[in-house]
Amino acid sequence: MKITKVKLQQIVQEELSRAISENFDVVDKSTGEIMRFGDDDRSAAPESALPNLFKRLGIEQDLEDKEGVELSADDFEKLSDEIEGKQLKRQAKKQRQERKADEERLNHDNLKARLRDWASDAAEGYEADAAAGNQYASLADVSYDLAKSAEHFFRQDEWEELKYAFDDNEGDLIAFIVNSM
Repeated sequence: MKITKVKLQQIVQEELSRAISENFDVVDKSTGEIMRFGDDDRSAAPESALPNLFKRLGIEQDLEDKEGVELSADDFEKLSDEIEGKQLKRQAKKQRQERKADEERLNHDNLKARLRDWASDAAEGYEADAAAGNQYASLADVSYDLAKSAEHFFRQDEWEELKYAFDDNEGDLIAFIVNSM
């Protein structure tokens, strides 16, 4: 079989398109709207999810050795609704997890425990330096200044929560740190 130059160019173009395109396109026949499936951030979902999605939604299409398919408006809408619903659920779940993590991070008891740990570590470090002859003042003499530096160990919102836990009285907060040393 002899391959013509035109046929060879067509084969090369198809192979290049297949190699370059890492997405699988699903097109709405009626509107031309395209939904891309692949492994990049712009894709609606991973391409590997398509067979299961089609099966679950009752969409009959042969996906083998194709770069895309055309769907009726109804099938495209079913697929779109399924994808968007899952994305919204994932996004809501992520937001709940982030909110829960923030609540845990900003919990007054947790912040006070971290503050006590910081104060204890700071005091031990200072005393170790003093024992090595690297500090010339006693811990009691520098405890106030050392306690004031605790603010830099915490994020701004954490420090604000700590102040709130002490009724916005920074003096009481510093006293708590000094007493934790």
